[in-house]
Amino acid sequence: MQMTDSEIIKSYKEAKEKKKQIEILAQLNACPVTTIREILIANGVQFPGPKPKKAKEEKTEVVAVISKDAPTLPAEKALPEFVEKTVQEHIDSLREIIAVREEHLAKLKAEEAELSRWLMHMHMKEA
Repeated sequence: MQMTDSEIIKSYKEAKEKKKQIEILAQLNACPVTTIREILIANGVQFPGPKPKKAKEEKTEVVAVISKDAPTLPAEKALPEFVEKTVQEHIDSLREIIAVREEHLAKLKAEEAELSRWLMHMHMKEA
C-alpha cells in the first residue's frame, strides 16, 4: 500500500467517476479493488446506488410507488419494469457492500483470534 487511508478517501471523494477511481486506486496501490472498498467502507464512505436513466415522469411514479404514504398497487397492476430494475440494482449494491463488510469482519475475527492465541501463549510462558 503506497497511499494512506486518508489519501485514498480524499482521492475517491474528489473523483468525478467514482467507480473508475476505485479501480485506479487499486492499481496505484497494487492491491485488490476489495481492499480499497474496505478502506472506504471502514471510513464511512457511502457508495451511491445506480443512477436512474428515465424521464422525469417515470421518476414521479417511482416516488409514489416506494413512498411510505403511497397506496399499495392493486394485484392486477404489476410494478413498472424500471421500478423493479432500480430496486434490484439497489439490492445488488447492498449485497456487494455486505459482502465486503463480511470479508472485512472475517479478517478482523481472524486477527483477534491470532492475537488472543499469542497472548495466551505469552501468559503460559510466564507461568
